[in-house]
Amino acid sequence: PVDISKTGVTLINNLVGMLPVGLAAYAKGEIAKLPSVYATLNQWDKFYIAMSCVIGLTISYTSIWAQSLISATSFLVMINANKFVIIGIEACGLHSKALTWFQIWGASLTVLGGILYGKARQWIEQEAERQALLPKALGH
Repeated sequence: PVDISKTGVTLINNLVGMLPVGLAAYAKGEIAKLPSVYATLNQWDKFYIAMSCVIGLTISYTSIWAQSLISATSFLVMINANKFVIIGIEACGLHSKALTWFQIWGASLTVLGGILYGKARQWIEQEAERQALLPKALGH
């Protein structure tokens, strides 16, 4: 195992991600357009772009932090359930997307699966703790 701080992992994660994005931007000719587009931005545009970067780094850091606290399986379940909750908020709260009943059913099933997985893990951990304490209570 490599001993890198959460901040270091966040930096590496985001820098490595910039490579394919930079190559795609170059291939699509967007790098050449950057100076002229940047010149048209007002202060609010620049502020929103900067805040988008800060929020992206914050999400990346908290994701790495959460991953260090729980198992890999629990992390994957959490990420998937979270994505479907966001889709639900976007569809029901923001009304920016229209979902079919099949999509709503699938997203609901995924979120429910995440909740049930969390409850099952909680029950297993409580049972293991109870079993560990039980022999001590009986004097064995």
